[in-house]
Amino acid sequence: MTGSQGEPRSAMARIAADTHRYAVLGEGDTAIFSSRMIPGNERAITAVQDALVRRGVDVITDEDEFTHVSGHPARDELLKLYKLVRPKYIVPTHGEWRHLSSQAALAEEAGIIPLLLENGDVLQFAPSLPAVVDSVPTGRLAVDGERIVPLKGGVLAARRRMLFNGVVMGSFAADSSGRLLGQARISAPGLLDDTDGKLRLEVEEEFLELLSDLPSALRIQDAAFTDAARAVLRRIIGKRFGKRPIVEVHILRI
Repeated sequence: MTGSQGEPRSAMARIAADTHRYAVLGEGDTAIFSSRMIPGNERAITAVQDALVRRGVDVITDEDEFTHVSGHPARDELLKLYKLVRPKYIVPTHGEWRHLSSQAALAEEAGIIPLLLENGDVLQFAPSLPAVVDSVPTGRLAVDGERIVPLKGGVLAARRRMLFNGVVMGSFAADSSGRLLGQARISAPGLLDDTDGKLRLEVEEEFLELLSDLPSALRIQDAAFTDAARAVLRRIIGKRFGKRPIVEVHILRI
């Protein structure tokens, strides 16, 4: 049954938790894990095995006996499958490129045309001969409201950073010559709240003071001024809070 790696929705995990609809294991039963622990799954596997032992099940693993069985077919098994199915084309899957290449070579020996694909390749079978016609983004994705975003992309990376370090937004006005006008404003959700009025004023004053020290030639260029102001604000926050939050700056040109 499924569950050799402690997958929470697997059959073995549900049996161990006594939530399976049909199967039950208990006193006098034996569960054999014919697998090895994949690094990173140790805690999940141990939790399932411990739950089985609590129910009186005798658990045997590859540490106890020679029980490991590979789920991957060998060359002879693949050739037998080819003879049974008799495909014209084969798309090697599962494994690194060297594994895919080996399977492709084996298929060619058996008179089958292999089609080696990269992740994201779009393979079209008809109306002509099979061919890669396009590619699509691949990787782990997350549902973010009404859209799909990469799990390791910039959006969720920023969320994780904001979770631990917060976000700081600085706003100030300047004329076309770079002369600063009025007061700077700082908003820092997760770092400053309504009771930190005095500290907020100190940060705003220091921010404006350091901005005025920037070269006048730099202050007339929006992109350069924004980058420099962001660096100034990041330095102030790091010194006062010991944090590296996401920092954004908005310049209002008057």
